Amino acid sequence: MGGSSQDGYATPAAAMIGTALAVITIAFVSRSVSELRLARADFQKTQTEYLLAGAHNVALLAIATSSRAPPYRWTVPSLGKAFDVAAEPERPKMALSNAPSLDDDTLDRLGVTDHDALRARLSSLPNVEGLPWAADADSSKNWKACAGALISFYGAASFAPALGYVEPDAGKDDSKWRAGEVWRISVTDEDGWRDERIVRFTGNGLNPAAVISRRLTRGWKDNLACETLLAAG
Repeated sequence: MGGSSQDGYATPAAAMIGTALAVITIAFVSRSVSELRLARADFQKTQTEYLLAGAHNVALLAIATSSRAPPYRWTVPSLGKAFDVAAEPERPKMALSNAPSLDDDTLDRLGVTDHDALRARLSSLPNVEGLPWAADADSSKNWKACAGALISFYGAASFAPALGYVEPDAGKDDSKWRAGEVWRISVTDEDGWRDERIVRFTGNGLNPAAVISRRLTRGWKDNLACETLLAAG
């Protein structure tokens, strides 16, 4: 009644059991490997978010205490890494309701191929605080990198602003801490991970800003400043 015949060969039943056990073992190992990979990916993403948040904290203090006129663009060192930061106040930007009137030349410079489709998508964006991300209205990498610098729910302008970024001179003016101002701050690491936030400055040096909305994306690392793309040629 054993699993093997008298001449030493496995019976068909024993062979089937062995095959089933092998399949179960392979499936278990494969699942374990997949779970390990996912765990590592989650850990790396968490670590990336932590580093980006640290760079945001450094950037907030620089923005809040700078005496130079914005917008700002500079590199922030944090925990042994370098992060590209772009920061603009939202009020001088083009109001979301006016975004469909962006001129053809600007859209061409930002790589938009179907102007009418983009304008239709901009017109349909929800008029809700903290939303939407105008950068999602087109797939062009240049549009995605620069639309947030031009258009805002909090904007009050009829036209897109002229961009001329400078580096903030941190610590030169801490009398107001930009209380009440709403800004877009985008921090990008060397691998293209971007932590983009809309914040409102509180005027409190211990807690400089409150986050209104935030998103983490990964894609093209903007090595070409938006003001260069939009400069008159």
